[in-house]
Amino acid sequence: MIGSLSAKEISTMLGRSQVFKSPLFLAHYVRGSEFKVGFSIRRSFGSAVERNRFKRVVRSRLKKNNMASLCVLIKVISKINLSDQLYTDLNLFCSHVTKINN
Repeated sequence: MIGSLSAKEISTMLGRSQVFKSPLFLAHYVRGSEFKVGFSIRRSFGSAVERNRFKRVVRSRLKKNNMASLCVLIKVISKINLSDQLYTDLNLFCSHVTKINN
């Protein structure tokens, strides 16, 4: 899929990435030449519909916040809940990345 991280990119990225931790997810990230995102979500964290919606929400929120040259791996660490907490955590992540890289 276009804009997705390959297995090789993920393994390379994990060794040199910075980490942002929220109650809902871990975000491993590095600067890259283009926007790419990967997800690690177990089946126990939600149905296929919930997991796919989560991925769409995260991709759109990251694109909306101008994360154009970022490679991100999102690891879900709690049950998927598309609540205000998710949007708050994603906004915190975006502001954290912006602050670190400026």
